[in-house]
Amino acid sequence: MQSLVPRLAPLVLLSALGLAACGPSDPAPKNVEPAPIVSQANEAAPPPRYVGAWATTSDQCADPAWIFVADGVSTAGEVSCEFQSVTETETGYAAEASCIAQSPPQSYRIALEFDGLVQTMRVSGGPWSAPIDLVSCAPTGT
Repeated sequence: MQSLVPRLAPLVLLSALGLAACGPSDPAPKNVEPAPIVSQANEAAPPPRYVGAWATTSDQCADPAWIFVADGVSTAGEVSCEFQSVTETETGYAAEASCIAQSPPQSYRIALEFDGLVQTMRVSGGPWSAPIDLVSCAPTGT
């Protein structure tokens, strides 16, 4: 039996080398640039142009009567509207809203129109009897 050991040793060695060749493949070839990592960061969209404090005159901006948020508006005149949907239009926005104006909530369509400048906005529809022109109370120089 000892005479078989010297003859089997090369076979065992070859078998071991064969199994090693079946292992995982070589790493990526050298001199190949890795694929760039794509950022999945989701930047928030800017708020709609109507968001902010508004008043009927710039003098009233010290205590603005109209506060618009992305999903609604509230006024010093005790009107509060929640926007169910807002659609961008050619001149501004159209909102389907539920408003409380000294009564139970009612459904309205509100148009927010800009004259080309962000500093002025016309509000029409909703619980207001006539269109109302507002000026932005945004800080100057921004």
